[in-house]
Formats: sequence, C-alpha cells, structure tokens
Amino acid sequence: MTNAALKLVPDHAVIYNYPNGNSMPQYLKMGWHKFKTLYTRIFSSVAYSAEREGVIDSDYFHWWVSPQLTEQYRFVRRSGKYYLAKKMGRGRYLVFGQINKEDTYKIKEATPILLTYLSRKRSIYNDKNKTAGVILSRCPMDAVSIPSWKTDVL
Repeated sequence: MTNAALKLVPDHAVIYNYPNGNSMPQYLKMGWHKFKTLYTRIFSSVAYSAEREGVIDSDYFHWWVSPQLTEQYRFVRRSGKYYLAKKMGRGRYLVFGQINKEDTYKIKEATPILLTYLSRKRSIYNDKNKTAGVILSRCPMDAVSIPSWKTDVL
C-alpha cells in the first residue's frame, strides 16, 4: 500500500511517517531514513519553550481540530500561555504545541494529572531503549524544516 501511494506523489515531495514497532523495520527495508527519535518528557513551559518554536497558526489549528475531533483535544494554560493537548487516558495529556488564546474557544480546558510532551532530549526517567516514537522520512531531510507542532499524524 505504501509503495502504491508513493507512486502518486512526486519524488521531491516531503513525506514523513510515525511508524509503530511492527512497521518500522519494513519502512527501513524500503529505504526510509530515521529523521528523529522522540522521548516522552514531563511538561514544563520553560523546558518546552526552549525546545519548540512558534505557535500553531490559527488556520492550521482550525483545520486540525475539526468539529469531530474536539472531544479528543483540550487546551492547557501554563504561565500565561495556551497549549493544545490530546487526552491519553486517566488524566494524562500529551501537549502538541502552543496555540493562540483566541483559538481556545473551540475546545474545553483540561485539568491534567500528568502533562507530557514529545522531546528529542532523553530525560532521567527514559531508560536507555525506551522511546515514544521515531519519525521516518522517505528522503534525507537535512535541509527540511518542519515545525514541531505539525504532528497531525499522531
């Protein structure tokens, strides 16, 4: 299925993927490249801001959080900033990115017990082999810059 889909896009297209543990070996055999390895970290607005750039623009936010998805997403307010987060179950939320205050009307506010985000930095509570995920790309992406909040595949 992947090969059939790739025939429909130009060779220069930027395509990235979030494979699971079962599909990753197959993608690597097909010639895909590891772009980033991500680790789960406990959210702090200071650490998050040091790693991430920008705010999710309103147009992208409105496209992503369509009416049928509003129950999955919430906003979280920390240090005067607003963040888009997805429910992960049992009071745990995963932060995707900072959003504009004006966009918070579309979703409810969360009161998480545990707030995490995906980071390229390993933390003391990530054991040596534990990752939250790997991003693969079809072509080397050294010159490609994708905002960290463009994780619409997750």
